[in-house]
Amino acid sequence: MPEPSWQETSRGILLANSYWQLDYDLLLGLFNLNSPRFPAFQLRWARSGALYLRGQARGSVGSDDCRQRTWSVHPVEDRHGHGLLLTVSCGDGRRPALEFRATLYENSPFLVLEVALHNTLAEPIAVRALQPLELDPEWGGRLSLGRPLSGFYSAGWQSWSPAVWRPATARAPHPHLGPLTTPMHGVSSPFPPPPGHFYADLVGVLTSAEGPVLLAGFLTAADQFGRFQARLSREQARLTLACAADDLLLSPGERLSSERAALLLADPQERPLEAYAGALGEEMEALVGEEVPRGWCSWTAFYQDLTEEDVRRQVEWLARHREEVPVEVIQVDDGWERAVGDWEANERFPHGMAPLAEEIRKAGFRPGLWLAPFIVHPRSRLARTHPEWLLQDEHGRPVNAGYGWGDFCSGLDLTLPEVQDWLRRLISTVTEEWGYTYLKLDFLYAAALPARRRRPDLTRAQALRRGLEIIREAAGEKVFLLGCGCPLGPAIGLVDGMRIGTDVSPNWRPRQGLITPLVRGDPTFPATASCLRNTLTRSWMHRRLWLNDPDALILRQADSRLSPGEVRCLLTVAALSGGCWMLGDDLTSLEEERRLWAALGLPPHRGQMYVPDLFRQEVPEQVVLERSAPWGRGWLVALFNWGERPAERVLEADALGLPADFSGHGHEFWSGVYRQIPGREPFVLQPHDCAVFLLRPFEKRPQWLGSTLHLLQGEEVRDWTEEAAGVTLTLDAGRRLFGSILLGLPFSSFQVQGVPEGGMERLEPVAEGVWRIHLRTREAGPWHLAVHV
Repeated sequence: MPEPSWQETSRGILLANSYWQLDYDLLLGLFNLNSPRFPAFQLRWARSGALYLRGQARGSVGSDDCRQRTWSVHPVEDRHGHGLLLTVSCGDGRRPALEFRATLYENSPFLVLEVALHNTLAEPIAVRALQPLELDPEWGGRLSLGRPLSGFYSAGWQSWSPAVWRPATARAPHPHLGPLTTPMHGVSSPFPPPPGHFYADLVGVLTSAEGPVLLAGFLTAADQFGRFQARLSREQARLTLACAADDLLLSPGERLSSERAALLLADPQERPLEAYAGALGEEMEALVGEEVPRGWCSWTAFYQDLTEEDVRRQVEWLARHREEVPVEVIQVDDGWERAVGDWEANERFPHGMAPLAEEIRKAGFRPGLWLAPFIVHPRSRLARTHPEWLLQDEHGRPVNAGYGWGDFCSGLDLTLPEVQDWLRRLISTVTEEWGYTYLKLDFLYAAALPARRRRPDLTRAQALRRGLEIIREAAGEKVFLLGCGCPLGPAIGLVDGMRIGTDVSPNWRPRQGLITPLVRGDPTFPATASCLRNTLTRSWMHRRLWLNDPDALILRQADSRLSPGEVRCLLTVAALSGGCWMLGDDLTSLEEERRLWAALGLPPHRGQMYVPDLFRQEVPEQVVLERSAPWGRGWLVALFNWGERPAERVLEADALGLPADFSGHGHEFWSGVYRQIPGREPFVLQPHDCAVFLLRPFEKRPQWLGSTLHLLQGEEVRDWTEEAAGVTLTLDAGRRLFGSILLGLPFSSFQVQGVPEGGMERLEPVAEGVWRIHLRTREAGPWHLAVHV
């Protein structure tokens, strides 16, 4: 039977392909889902619907609320391929009419659901929410994944929001500081939901014990914020896929459609989030550049005490140490402006921002600048002179955008033409007149707060996206835009990079003076542990939606509570992520040992890491990066101990997604220890520490087995040529090399040639046929080494 297919049944329509069977009951207005791939899966008696206001009265309409329904099935072709679209319309004249749409494609695992509301009444209505799917046990709704439900993964609303998997009986993560921070995360209540009640913005994943997972997300995100909500118990689940219409005014005769929701049923090892991100990025025309920014950011080095001279000292240091730490961007962060909202240089930058950008450029770097263009401090000149520009509540008071810079701030109403003109001028000034070509755009959530806007026909998501569109238009395509504190969905296709976690901090856990007891367990508060968690749990976004920014690297020993192991974890996760590599210390005073660590992830790789235990651990403990390089195929495996006590770890190939019968070499980066796999003997990781292995299969020929020159243990190899009498390799990391390489050499004797004078410190046997070459080069290279019999 060709895919997809459809047929009429005694009660309705059956739409099917090799992944899904949707059985729509035209008598009841409900639908059932099955999966040929997972026969034990069942979703029974789901419906679609909408919520609205008719005057002051709340109203709702569901697909099961009327008896007369019309339907059609049509072929479609779009970005996802050829498919069939089922449309079911219903209406009774007493309520707005509802239209349900379901699409199945050839060779696609996604079931796409949409709902549209048509105002057939004689008066306007305010649309609150559109719900492509609702499953409620109270009317017989039932879900079974074939195995007991084990947990729920939430992607989070904005950059700093926690992305985390939690057990099914646990509480969802929640900010701890009430009105000080809840507005920042799209949270309406200061109190956490009850255990088992979860919500996921943009996408969520419902998991089962050793069984399939059900992903529910949105393939479009430009117009409405989509949310997947789940109330879980051992016996049942209540599910809702809803798009926030934000009381958008719908006049008689007008129609409003939801975003395109998608369901995906898969085994966890099939990487459903990666598949989803690929489809979402294609639909939203994601901007994914080839080159990842690498540079220096002032924030964690100087915070708001930053001065012009501080920046100048970093420029001079980086220019002198270019062959040691080859970076591109020098980004001035918060602290340069007169006030948040008044984007002019303050007294600590007496020469202004344009001359500083010119100095940075003349030194051979790319000037970067921090802006928070959508949020306003109440004591700024902008807030005083244009109070009408601020988002307001129903009583005409400024809406709380959260606590920052010593006060409660407000957001700008980006639906106002005069605000749009101001924003356009600001970005043009910063980029064209001042010369900054890298912009870190922070606190962007402030434009998307619930509020009364000048234009009631625009949603929060549309207002935010319009602001980002103006910034992109004014800045141009060549300016790198980094979103931060930004709701994720509406930014896709407009930003080049996205911060995907909380701020990094010189503290492992949240710490803030007298309020430390309040914030200690807050998953949204700046802390290195929280930053690392999100870099792992949002790794699937990288190079699919944008380039991920894991935040800056804090390497220093002075003025930091991070242990050496915690810094190793920070470096390891950043390097394996392949995201932005930004240094966050005063480099002029960085200790010598830590200075050598500053370039261990340079150059960044262009792959995507995989997190095997994403749906089993609240903070994943495993990372795998498959490598295909000039020297062949290998796997980079990082194991972590996030606990407070030493823990044993074992390299188990099948658990890591490697071939179950894998046997070969294993070289650990930080310790330089070599071991053979399989080896069931455990090794011990200290608290808050990690190990990074390059795994390569045994072969009877010259082999690259790892190095301590680059955290990826092979990114520095530009060429590998095997010959009858040995091997020739080219090393080039764009910087000086200090460390060692590990080679498998099946020769009884050999010579190493081509090492620069003084470059090879010694040759060391490690195991039978395994040799370590210690290197230290005075220049950046490239270096050509030959190992011949």
